[in-house]
Amino acid sequence: MKHSYTLPIIFSFLFCIVCNYYSNGQTTFANSSSVTIKNFGTATPYPSVISVSGNAGPITHIKVTINNFSHDFPENAGILLVAPNNTSALLLQDGCDDGDVMNNVTYSFDDDAISSLPHSTAWTTGNYKPTSYYIGDYFPSPAPGSEYFNPENGATFANTFNGLDANGSWSLYVMSFAVGATGSISGGWSITISTGTVTQICPGSSTIFTSNITGTTYQWQQSSDSINFSNISDNATFSGTNTVSLDITNAPSTLYNYEYRCVVNGVPSKTFVLRFINTWTGNAGTAWENALNWSCNAVPDANSDVVINGGTVIINSTVTIRGLTLASGVSLKLNVGRILNILH
Repeated sequence: MKHSYTLPIIFSFLFCIVCNYYSNGQTTFANSSSVTIKNFGTATPYPSVISVSGNAGPITHIKVTINNFSHDFPENAGILLVAPNNTSALLLQDGCDDGDVMNNVTYSFDDDAISSLPHSTAWTTGNYKPTSYYIGDYFPSPAPGSEYFNPENGATFANTFNGLDANGSWSLYVMSFAVGATGSISGGWSITISTGTVTQICPGSSTIFTSNITGTTYQWQQSSDSINFSNISDNATFSGTNTVSLDITNAPSTLYNYEYRCVVNGVPSKTFVLRFINTWTGNAGTAWENALNWSCNAVPDANSDVVINGGTVIINSTVTIRGLTLASGVSLKLNVGRILNILH
């Protein structure tokens, strides 16, 4: 989202408008309350909600577990997962066979699973890819209707949720699309979220990422979209691409939000996320355009997050930055005819 400000304007902030929290790794959140699947229509509750907090790094992997699923006619059941920003993906629609009955089966949806749920037989406990064998059924409000990603059309957790902020309310919508059978998810459900480790540096500076796993073979990879990773080789920017630690030298700010991981003996390490930050110091006055007023000794560019923790800042030019964090009491003045563009 882009925000632009112009004309003579003064921002005086008495509170934090952007609060940054950093975490990494993998965390499981659960709602153990039972979900009752009715003969036809929406389940109770609709939706079942899990509140997620404490994850500031972008999503890199998701796994959803359905505990103790039972249904007299599971082919009629549908399950939809909706993220806090209303992005949604179908977990299940039209699996199993007409005559199969499911009793207290616990299973997980995971992009890394080997196969989808079977279409013509009952499924057993295990890991499966999100599965759909039908397009056309829709989940009524408050679900987002037809605006969801369907595995039948190639949707995965990665291309649906990776890169998003995990924090907020995750909703599980369960629906029975035909009469004649009932069911339940008696053990509730859980969601396991992996996020990247965020590293913030000045544009043009250096950093080192070290794999959290070790082995005999190492290959560092890079991704610009949180989905597709490609191997990288040693060059002017990267060194140690086949060792446990990756050195990034003179990193250009165009690498903002790029993700890095090391494949060790064929197994991916945790993910590292590279971002760029420039903090106001005010060491040389109040002018935004003076490089000596910034922690990076350079004026922020369009790929930098800007942090101003105090004082008065005067902008006398057209400025484009990626993000802006202002602390309480900061006075940000934009002179006549100048424009402040905040891209995100």
